[in-house]
Amino acid sequence: MLHCAYTILPFIFGIVIIVQIAYRIRTGFFMPKIFVFTKKTAYMQRIADVVRTGHHWHVSGKVPLDKVGILYDKFSRLYAVDISKLEASRKRKAGYASARLFILHQEDDNALRWILLKTDGRAVVDGTEKLESWQDALKPGQHVTVTGYELVRMTKAKAQHPVWTWRYTKDREAALRETLVQVIRRKDDKTLQEMIHTLWRTPGFAGAREQVKRMGALIGREWERSRGKTEKRPEIPARLGYVRRLKDIGKYWSDRNGGVLRGHREKRSHTLLLPAEAGGETGRGPGSGPATEPQGEL
Repeated sequence: MLHCAYTILPFIFGIVIIVQIAYRIRTGFFMPKIFVFTKKTAYMQRIADVVRTGHHWHVSGKVPLDKVGILYDKFSRLYAVDISKLEASRKRKAGYASARLFILHQEDDNALRWILLKTDGRAVVDGTEKLESWQDALKPGQHVTVTGYELVRMTKAKAQHPVWTWRYTKDREAALRETLVQVIRRKDDKTLQEMIHTLWRTPGFAGAREQVKRMGALIGREWERSRGKTEKRPEIPARLGYVRRLKDIGKYWSDRNGGVLRGHREKRSHTLLLPAEAGGETGRGPGSGPATEPQGEL
């Protein structure tokens, strides 16, 4: 009997170890430290930061929650996204391209949004230049876009040099303007008031601020034309907020709970017709420094 127990116990222990290893693989215990943003504004600021420093080639997409490890491993092997900033700098000096991968998880989304950005230079792995459908953020029609916003260079009033900033895409802005006109004409004042509230909570980057100001002027003109001067118009806020610099807000993917990241709890805007989402704004080149203006409420 004792001999039988000595024979069976190692077998049982072996099964237990195998089960533990399988569980840890499934839960990401052995997964590399993959940082996932849970705050879109911070995600967009980091994108602007690296585009400013030369990572203007980009490709993006979405990946199921349980496939992020595979995606990260692929991009690490092909583009060395897992190396340190110092190593990346050395590679660029040696003539190689460096790449950065950013991943975003939004609440209630069953997939992760990702973007891969790289500089000019030789491929880290030969033959990978044409594996992705790269777009150039410096060219019109190929700007980086995130949920209805695009990253563009523009010169602010009284500024000497252009900056990278986020604004609504032309299609998104046109749709918002058309909606504003229609709700005014059909006297849907409740919807109009909600839209005004949401628009004026858009983070105040130079591009987005200018667009919202123009929408405010549109509301005034269309109200007077369609409703007259005597009918009381919903109040428009007197000011727009400014953007401030955000730290990276998120968690490592291995810290997820049941496939969901429980990260920083953030203020959220109403999302009736136009969710208030925007990103970071940076200067024209290395050493230009971060934006430090206060940010409009999200």
